[in-house]
Amino acid sequence: MKKKDDLPLGDDVILKEKMAALGTLLAGIAHEIKNPLNFIYGNVDFLEKYFNSIEEYIRFLENFVGDRKDVLKKRKELNIDYILGDFKEILHEVNEGAERIKNLVDDLKIFSRKPSEKKVRVDVHRVIDMALNLLRNRYKRRIEIERNYCKNGEIEVMLGKIEQVFLNILSNSIDAIEGKGKIVIKTKRGKKNFFVEISDSGSGISKENIKKIFDPFFSTKGVGEGLGLGLSISYNIVKNHGGKIEVISKEGEGTTFKIILPIGDDM
Repeated sequence: MKKKDDLPLGDDVILKEKMAALGTLLAGIAHEIKNPLNFIYGNVDFLEKYFNSIEEYIRFLENFVGDRKDVLKKRKELNIDYILGDFKEILHEVNEGAERIKNLVDDLKIFSRKPSEKKVRVDVHRVIDMALNLLRNRYKRRIEIERNYCKNGEIEVMLGKIEQVFLNILSNSIDAIEGKGKIVIKTKRGKKNFFVEISDSGSGISKENIKKIFDPFFSTKGVGEGLGLGLSISYNIVKNHGGKIEVISKEGEGTTFKIILPIGDDM
């Protein structure tokens, strides 16, 4: 049987795992995109009617000759005050929806690119946030996410591979929580290493299984719910960076993954 240290780290292996992860995420991501799109489409008719009313009011003012009371009457008749308030609110929400769609698409493009061996300087906090953004449909309204980030999150990593690490571990934490729960993410910067702790309030891992969780193809999930490569690949990616992953868990009390990564020579 292959041990975790013997798992090949070729780009094709990691890319295949990424594509498998994306396949699982796509239904949720499609739902996340559909909601703001439905809001935008649903409000187009309102915006058109509001525009027509405002246009009518402006034309009335352009040709108006008379008392100010007639202006106020027309303004009330066309419901201009309400329209102006609602118009602004709708535009704000449409903008938020469009921004949500843009961020999801941008994160998908970044996450799905081919992994590289070249190290680049990145903000680890942004990588974690990207993973949470892609996973949002799986935890929103049931799992509270608490972020306790240190001030400086920049380190040198092989970006595409580290993205996979955080997606895998956060996905694991989400799956460990049935119903409502909480995930706490803490980061700390040392002189040579950067520390990330991801703790969940899930079901925890038994003593028997905790020794196997980084072995390739080991999984406690049901058939068809995963190949058991996510944590093994994550372990090897971090090891290939010169770092390590530690796990502390107790059945019924949740699990904490500790990821330790070198900051980089020129940081």
